[in-house]
Amino acid sequence: MKTSARNTLAGTIRRITKGAVNSEVLLATSGGDEIAAIITNGSVDAMGLKEGMKLMQW
Repeated sequence: MKTSARNTLAGTIRRITKGAVNSEVLLATSGGDEIAAIITNGSVDAMGLKEGMKLMQW
Protein backbone atom coordinates (compact mmCIF):
# COMPACT_ATOMS: atom_id res chain seq x y z
CA MET A 1 0.00 0.00 0.00
CA LYS A 2 1.24 3.48 -0.80
CA THR A 3 1.39 5.96 2.03
CA SER A 4 2.36 9.54 2.56
CA ALA A 5 5.12 10.79 4.86
CA ARG A 6 2.46 12.70 6.75
CA ASN A 7 0.53 11.59 9.83
CA THR A 8 -1.08 8.16 9.68
CA LEU A 9 -3.90 6.60 11.69
CA ALA A 10 -5.35 3.10 11.82
CA GLY A 11 -9.02 2.63 10.97
CA THR A 12 -11.56 2.00 8.24
CA ILE A 13 -12.55 4.50 5.59
CA ARG A 14 -16.28 5.09 6.07
CA ARG A 15 -16.88 7.62 3.32
CA ILE A 16 -15.06 9.58 0.62
CA THR A 17 -16.83 12.67 -0.69
CA LYS A 18 -15.06 14.07 -3.75
CA GLY A 19 -15.34 17.72 -4.68
CA ALA A 20 -13.91 19.62 -7.64
CA VAL A 21 -10.39 19.73 -6.15
CA ASN A 22 -10.44 18.14 -2.68
CA SER A 23 -12.06 15.14 -1.00
CA GLU A 24 -13.39 14.67 2.51
CA VAL A 25 -12.27 11.31 3.89
CA LEU A 26 -14.10 10.01 6.97
CA LEU A 27 -12.07 7.48 8.98
CA ALA A 28 -13.58 5.32 11.75
CA THR A 29 -11.05 4.24 14.38
CA SER A 30 -11.18 0.94 16.26
CA GLY A 31 -12.16 2.90 19.38
CA GLY A 32 -15.33 4.17 17.71
CA ASP A 33 -14.17 7.70 16.97
CA GLU A 34 -14.57 9.25 13.54
CA ILE A 35 -12.05 11.64 12.02
CA ALA A 36 -12.61 13.72 8.90
CA ALA A 37 -9.72 14.88 6.74
CA ILE A 38 -9.64 17.07 3.66
CA ILE A 39 -7.05 15.95 1.10
CA THR A 40 -6.61 16.53 -2.61
CA ASN A 41 -8.39 14.29 -5.10
CA GLY A 42 -4.93 13.50 -6.48
CA SER A 43 -3.88 12.13 -3.08
CA VAL A 44 -7.00 9.96 -2.86
CA ASP A 45 -6.21 8.52 -6.28
CA ALA A 46 -2.45 8.18 -5.68
CA MET A 47 -3.00 6.25 -2.42
CA GLY A 48 -5.81 4.18 -3.93
CA LEU A 49 -8.22 5.05 -1.11
CA LYS A 50 -11.62 3.35 -1.25
CA GLU A 51 -14.62 3.23 1.08
CA GLY A 52 -14.41 0.21 3.36
CA MET A 53 -10.61 0.04 3.08
CA LYS A 54 -8.80 -0.78 6.32
CA LEU A 55 -5.79 1.41 7.05
CA MET A 56 -3.00 0.27 9.33
CA GLN A 57 -0.76 2.51 11.42
CA TRP A 58 2.94 2.31 10.49
